[in-house]
Amino acid sequence: MDKKYRVCGTYGSWGEVDFPKGEMRMGGMVYVLIGVVVLPLLVSMVVRGRYRKVYEESVKVKLSGGLTGAGMARRILEAEGIEDVEIVEHWGLLPDHYDCEKKRLCLSRQHFRGTSAAALGVAAHEAGHAIQDRRRFRPLKKRELAIRYSQYLTPVIVLLPLLMMLTKTVNSKTGIIIIFAGWGAVLAFNLFTLPVEYDASERSKEVVFRKRILSSVKEERALYKMMRAACLMYVSGVLNTVRWLVGSLRSGKRPVLPES
Repeated sequence: MDKKYRVCGTYGSWGEVDFPKGEMRMGGMVYVLIGVVVLPLLVSMVVRGRYRKVYEESVKVKLSGGLTGAGMARRILEAEGIEDVEIVEHWGLLPDHYDCEKKRLCLSRQHFRGTSAAALGVAAHEAGHAIQDRRRFRPLKKRELAIRYSQYLTPVIVLLPLLMMLTKTVNSKTGIIIIFAGWGAVLAFNLFTLPVEYDASERSKEVVFRKRILSSVKEERALYKMMRAACLMYVSGVLNTVRWLVGSLRSGKRPVLPES
């Protein structure tokens, strides 16, 4: 049954107006979409912009000594007495990450072999997760599940509703709502992992400072700046995945996996 509300007329007279339930529900749906989709999207875009800006600046900063990203990660792990973690060159949807189960620290080619502040900063950040694992930092497990599932569920969230729309299982409006709601949920979930990321960078930062791995204060500052930005890397990675999907669908070409 439609609800009636008293409203004031043009000349001060009062009357009753019917508001159909469908319209009221639609209004509520708008607020839900704003909360679930728009806000996480806006925050994620700001986060991504910050990460990309710092990363592009850090790539141009070459550190002395010829230390690579892989070398930086190894130095940090050795300083903490961690000898059972393998450091490997990796490629895929999630190129730079630490795998708790396999005890493996994975770095993309440019970060594994690179000598810039960007390469060493990303490697140091991932080494921080290995330190968390050694010290049995409980939130790390939840963070790893969040990152892994969001990276591989994002294509499903986008492609499955599109398939449902093509087969007319759902109408276009419902399909689009499902896509954006799912995408917003994934982005929001990744934002909740940021405290774990900051903790990882702080742990590695303490080791770099204590062991004097770098030769100058200037180089340390450049590294620390990139390590702070590396905390935002996974949110940027989710947006890269969505951009990759949209670009692939529009061009009709075989998709090439994005780099984070």
